[in-house]
Amino acid sequence: MLTIRKVRTASGSTAVQIVYCKNRKLVIAKHIGSGRTKEAIELLVKRGKEWILNSSLQEELFPMVTTKTVSLTDLQYLGTTHKFAYHLLERVAKRCGLAVEE
Repeated sequence: MLTIRKVRTASGSTAVQIVYCKNRKLVIAKHIGSGRTKEAIELLVKRGKEWILNSSLQEELFPMVTTKTVSLTDLQYLGTTHKFAYHLLERVAKRCGLAVEE
């Protein structure tokens, strides 16, 4: 399984590498690059994820899912119903042998 590794180099920058384990040893599959700023490192990690997806067809285990938030002003209240609870309690009462009035 390919994973992304960030390593501090001797010069003080951070190297982004794609690695995997083979015979209990870490093998570097690809060196993506090195960066000093947080933005540069995030860009290199993004490129690494794209490389993994394109070269091995391996998808992320926990992908970042963006959800659309809904404002309360966009919603419309239509009312409530208690049919679910009524039918559930009616079934339980019938199974227990209790009389249910119609």
